[in-house]
Amino acid sequence: MNGIYLNCFRVTAEDGDGNALPAGTIQAPAMADSRILTVTQPMPGSGGKPAETEADTGVRQRIRISSRNRAVCGGNYEEMILERFPEIEKGMLHPGCGRGRRRTCRGIPQT
Repeated sequence: MNGIYLNCFRVTAEDGDGNALPAGTIQAPAMADSRILTVTQPMPGSGGKPAETEADTGVRQRIRISSRNRAVCGGNYEEMILERFPEIEKGMLHPGCGRGRRRTCRGIPQT
């Protein structure tokens, strides 16, 4: 164990270029706040993706409008999985059987 960090926050970058930020890049909050004494980024960023293109924006908006950002049918589950997890190649919904009728989502990773 290298250390224990208390009061940690997850930060999400907007309009990035898809590259992860190296450790130590974030050194101050975007808006000043007297309650924050120091900012430390001990680990590099992860999971970056390029900024959304105009074509991607149109597709995302169409999906959001058609489903109101809710999973109603099997296709909605797949679209939401693929949007949230870019490392997934295909998402599938397995309908539930029996009394509980619990649905199961499965993601197939890219190879």
